[in-house]
Amino acid sequence: MLRRTVRLAGALLVPLMLMGCAGQVVIESKFPTPVVEPLPYQVGVYYAPEFTGYIYSDDESKLEFELGSKQTAVYDKIFASMFQRAVLVGSVETPQAENQLDLLVEPVLQEYAFLSPGETATNFYSVSMKYQIRLYGEGGTIIGYWPFVAYGKDRKQFVNSNVSLGEATTLALRDAAAAMVSQFRTVVEQEQWRAPPREQTQ
Repeated sequence: MLRRTVRLAGALLVPLMLMGCAGQVVIESKFPTPVVEPLPYQVGVYYAPEFTGYIYSDDESKLEFELGSKQTAVYDKIFASMFQRAVLVGSVETPQAENQLDLLVEPVLQEYAFLSPGETATNFYSVSMKYQIRLYGEGGTIIGYWPFVAYGKDRKQFVNSNVSLGEATTLALRDAAAAMVSQFRTVVEQEQWRAPPREQTQ
């Protein structure tokens, strides 16, 4: 079972590092720009501080590494490629009509988890990242959401196994980009997102 603890960071991010553990978990900071025909929509993109400043922390293995800026860079490229115009907004309540926006979207990382080779009896690190793309109407009212899970896996390196975890995380981020480009575009075009959860409409 995937189980890890997560600590959220503020706007000032600590350097990518391990606390009390040898080696580094290095996550690729450069990702290819998706080559797709942009949808004819103008969207506002909102990133919450807990998204851009996300730090993964695990008490058991004493791992701690910064993930927020990496996933933000990925989604910046996704939204810029997917839509005719994508602009950053400071709030989900940003007036859409006033800013000539058709929609407002917010990516949310609900869970980051990994399994080590010892937990799976294999030679691989496996990473899963559970995301939810929230869509907002005028006034910050959530009108729907689209959930998906991205996966990455990399063979354990005996010299420095943390390199494998970093590569598996990088592959999970690339999987997230592929899912957004190949599936979320259809969701937006056909408005096939799910109804907002009850707790988010109160």
